[in-house]
Amino acid sequence: MEVVRSFLLNLTEQILFLGWRRDNAGDWIMTKDTRHYGHIYMALLHVAACGFHLQDCVSMRLGTGKDSAPGLCDFFDSLLCWWEPSAPQDVFTHEGPATEQLKLRTIFGRSKSTVHWVQFLTVDANVTDEVQRRAPDIPHLGGPMLPSMAELRFQPAPPSEASGPIIESIDSDDDEPGETERSHWAGFSWKPFGNEGTPAALGGGGSPAAQAEEAEAESWD
Repeated sequence: MEVVRSFLLNLTEQILFLGWRRDNAGDWIMTKDTRHYGHIYMALLHVAACGFHLQDCVSMRLGTGKDSAPGLCDFFDSLLCWWEPSAPQDVFTHEGPATEQLKLRTIFGRSKSTVHWVQFLTVDANVTDEVQRRAPDIPHLGGPMLPSMAELRFQPAPPSEASGPIIESIDSDDDEPGETERSHWAGFSWKPFGNEGTPAALGGGGSPAAQAEEAEAESWD
C-alpha cells in the first residue's frame, strides 16, 4: 500500500481512473492511464484481492482535492477508502453502490484538499471473465489469482516400490531420511520463467510471475 500512498502525494486536485471501462460500442477496454500507471494498478489489484478480499474488482478511481465524483452505471459495488497524509495508517471506509455519486466533502467530513482516497469498483462475474481472457497475465485481476500457476503441472507422486510400510529402527544413528522415503512434493514439477518485466497487457513483455512478485513487494513494502 505504501507505493499507492506515495503516488497520491504527487497528485493535486485530480482523479485518475485505472482499470477497465465500457466504451461507446459496449466493449470493455483498458484506460490509457492504466497503461501509463501500470505499477499502481497492479498494486491496487493486490490490495483489493488480498487485503480487502474483493471479488470481481477490475477498476478503481483514486484522487485528492475534489468535492465529488460522479456515479458509474457500468459497475456494481463501491468500496471507498480514505486517509489523511499525516496519518496514513488510519484508513476509513465507506461502502455503497457504484452508481452513487460520491459527495466527498460530506463523506470525509473535513476539507477535501487534505484527504487522499481510493475507490475500488466491482463488475458482473461475466465481465471479470471477459477481461481476464483479454489480459491473462495480470495478477489478481478480478480476485486472488496468479497467472504463473498456469505454468505449473501438478501430478500425483508415483506409488512406492516397497511392498509394505517402511519401519526404521529408533536406535538408528543415521539422522538423514532413508532412501526409500518420498517427499510429498515428489510429483511437483515446474517450468522456469524468464526475466522480470511488465505484463504484456500493461505494455511490457516480461514474466508475469516476476511482475506479480514485484507488485506484491511494492504494494506491501
